[in-house]
Amino acid sequence: MGDYATPAEVRAEFEKRHEQNKQQAQAEQERKQALRQHHEGQSGPHHRSYFTFKNKVYRLVDDPSLTEAQRNDENVVLLGLKEFSEETNTKHGFFTTSAPDLIMG
Repeated sequence: MGDYATPAEVRAEFEKRHEQNKQQAQAEQERKQALRQHHEGQSGPHHRSYFTFKNKVYRLVDDPSLTEAQRNDENVVLLGLKEFSEETNTKHGFFTTSAPDLIMG
C-alpha cells in the first residue's frame, strides 16, 4: 500500500491552509478598504473635473483651472447644468456621488 498522511499531518496541513486563506482574505479586505478610502478622499468639487473621449476633452464649465485658451479650443466640450425651473412639466433625474445635503443645501 502507498503512504498516507497521519491524522496529525492532515490536521497540520489543514491548519496551515486555513491560516493562508485567512491571511489572503485579510489582505483582500485591507486592499478594498484602502481603495474605498482613496475614492472617498477623491470626492468633492474638484474631483475629476475633466475626461477625454474620442479626441475631445470634456470639462466642467465652472472649473476654476479652465483657461481662456481651453474655453476657445474646439476640442474642449464644456459641460454645465441648465437652471432648474419648478414650472417645467418634465421629470428630472440624475446620478451623483455628492452628498444629498450638498445638493439640496
